Amino acid sequence: MWRFVLTVLVGTALLSSAGLVLALQCVRLIEKIEHQAGMRFNPVAADAAAAADRTRETGHAEPVTATR
Repeated sequence: MWRFVLTVLVGTALLSSAGLVLALQCVRLIEKIEHQAGMRFNPVAADAAAAADRTRETGHAEPVTATR
């Protein structure tokens, strides 16, 4: 009986540590992807950049509204 309990405890400890390692790996992968992508997509900044491009092309400014 004590062998069974010991096996269950060791197995639980190994699975818990494996889960923690995998969770930390996800954070590292997300950071790596964000670093390689440069920065996250920001729709408000994209709208402002498009409006700035149109302003340069047409010569007059358009109102830019922030949307969420």
